Amino acid sequence: MRQRGRKAQTDIKPAPISTRRPAPPAALTPAQAGIWQSVTGCYPADYFRKSEHDLLAMYCKHMAESWRVSQLIDTLTDDYIKEADSGIETYAKLLKMRDTETRAATALARSMRITHQSRVHKDSAGRMVETTHEGGKPWEAA
Repeated sequence: MRQRGRKAQTDIKPAPISTRRPAPPAALTPAQAGIWQSVTGCYPADYFRKSEHDLLAMYCKHMAESWRVSQLIDTLTDDYIKEADSGIETYAKLLKMRDTETRAATALARSMRITHQSRVHKDSAGRMVETTHEGGKPWEAA
């Protein structure tokens, strides 16, 4: 028969706490693995459950692709965009690709609750802005 009432402090066993962060999957590239380590390093070791590792891996892939496309966009010169036969089309396609990758990464980040918005309540964010703002109101600047 079980003992009724509260358990004695000596009978309570603490839950094991993992201090090891999840390692990036072997299928990720070095850039993607770097994003994985950056993200997992910002949260407690047990924040990401094993069932969420695939989502996190996809987030890392989308972020790495977004950065890669951004680098390609940065290599395009104004002259190429203006004068090449397909310069503006290439530029537009790259912008669309970056937008697609960024939107996918943002959706995954929201679902895993790793966005800034999921950590800070809108009211406290507003108070942080009010307390860190220096000087008067912007429209009253001389």
